[in-house]
Order: sequence, then structure tokens, then C-alpha cells
Amino acid sequence: MIAVGACLGVIAVWANALAISAGVHEDEDGIVSRSLFGAKRYEWSDLAGFDHNRRGNHDYVYARLADGSQHRLTNVLQGQRVVWDEGQTKDIVAILSERLAQRRASRGDPT
Repeated sequence: MIAVGACLGVIAVWANALAISAGVHEDEDGIVSRSLFGAKRYEWSDLAGFDHNRRGNHDYVYARLADGSQHRLTNVLQGQRVVWDEGQTKDIVAILSERLAQRRASRGDPT
């Protein structure tokens, strides 16, 4: 019983610690979508845009890649309050699209 309780305690601490860093993070090279079980990097040059699609009660956010594929960004929902650059937004798709346009403009890439 003690071993099971200890394991559950370790799992709870692990999940809470990783939940802090979960979501979408931006850097100079692109964005990283982090979850409890890993991370997926999308380079700015590979991104074609961002979309959202409602399924059931959730409005999921997707990264559209230049090859035409779409990948869901984990732990981010359109319409959910998101803290971004010390401000708050419920339209994360617009913010990400704006960032992509800024990156392209700064590099002289066509839109």
C-alpha cells in the first residue's frame, strides 16, 4: 500500500511539474508544442499558417505546414484564455499568425 501511494505521489509531482511548461513556446527558430509526454518543434520556415477546428466541446488549434499537413498543438485551445507576452488573449490563432507574418517580413520571405 505504501509503495502504491509513493508511486502515485511521484506521478502527481511529475505531472504538475511538467504541466507548468506544457503548451506552445516561441523562440527565434520556431515554436515548440510541449505536452506531458514530449515536445514537437515546428520551424518558422516550415509553417504555412495556423487554424482552429471545433470538435465536440473543444476548439483545437492546428499548425499548417508547408507540405499541406496539419498538426494539433497540444494543450492550447482557441477561445481559452492564454497568457502570451505578458498579455492575455483568447484568439491564439491570430497571435500565432501575426508572429508568423512578422518572422516572414523580418526575413524578407514571401507570405
